[in-house]
Amino acid sequence: MPRLLYVTPERIVKSKTLLATLQRVYEAGRLERIVVDEAHCCSMMGHDYRPDYHKLSICRRLFPETPMMGLTATLSAQALCDVLQILGMRDSTTQPTEALPRRTVYFRAPLSRPNLKYSVRMRPTNALATQQMVTSYILQHHAEHSGIVYCLSRKDTHTMSEALTQLSHGQILTGVYHSDLDEVEKHRVHTMWRTGEIKVVCATIAFGMGIDKGDVRFVVHACISKSLEGYYQETGRAGRDGLPADCVLLYRPGDLSRLSAMTASEVGALDKCTYIVLRFSYSGTCMLTSTLRYDSTCHAILCTVSELPSVRAGRVL
Repeated sequence: MPRLLYVTPERIVKSKTLLATLQRVYEAGRLERIVVDEAHCCSMMGHDYRPDYHKLSICRRLFPETPMMGLTATLSAQALCDVLQILGMRDSTTQPTEALPRRTVYFRAPLSRPNLKYSVRMRPTNALATQQMVTSYILQHHAEHSGIVYCLSRKDTHTMSEALTQLSHGQILTGVYHSDLDEVEKHRVHTMWRTGEIKVVCATIAFGMGIDKGDVRFVVHACISKSLEGYYQETGRAGRDGLPADCVLLYRPGDLSRLSAMTASEVGALDKCTYIVLRFSYSGTCMLTSTLRYDSTCHAILCTVSELPSVRAGRVL
């Protein structure tokens, strides 16, 4: 019976014991495949670069005869070349019949998710009004549904969670998820949300890898994302069962200043993708147009721009 080992890149890079064990399995001819999920994290050109992902090149050096697979929902053409090089995937082709014996074949799918409806709303100037807006939106449109509210900071996740519970008089059952939580608490929140004990998770972008719940009916962003790739990844957690779902972005012109201050020390902090998100948010440019400029495989998207000055609501493409 095949056995699957799920392990973080950090563990592979830092654990000599694990690498020694994998080496013995490889030498016995039993290491059948290496799969790298969220492969865009390998590249500094990607939106969610993690140094230990970049070091996964060690797998190709130690296990040269083992087939390797990389998976991601969002990868620009430039980042794709970078990932292929980092993971040692040589001579790439889009033709499966040309992939053997040592070539790399890659597959791309359109970014379009026709069941997702995107909208932008002007966020109020103060935190309480924003919390009231999110509370009202959930109660009016998704009172019985599972969803995610993405916040910019760890502190914001706690204040938003508490506000949703209080302002809804306990009708909205929430949890908090961010990188500072220990693994036990992360698992507890994820399990409660997956089983329906809580309906809404207020989270930072740490709530991402391994999150796969089919019936998520809404994703609210209380602030813009750092990149178009990140925004697509985060909203893509809605509607995975194929049924309609809403993706709501709350925006104010001052978001860029706050985001710049928070990400100043990060690699590729605010790339051109951020400005695509800003253009969509502020000017009312349809997400289809914005995404096509970034990735020509996107075919269609349902887009509504509401409560913004000088833009038309209900734009459907």
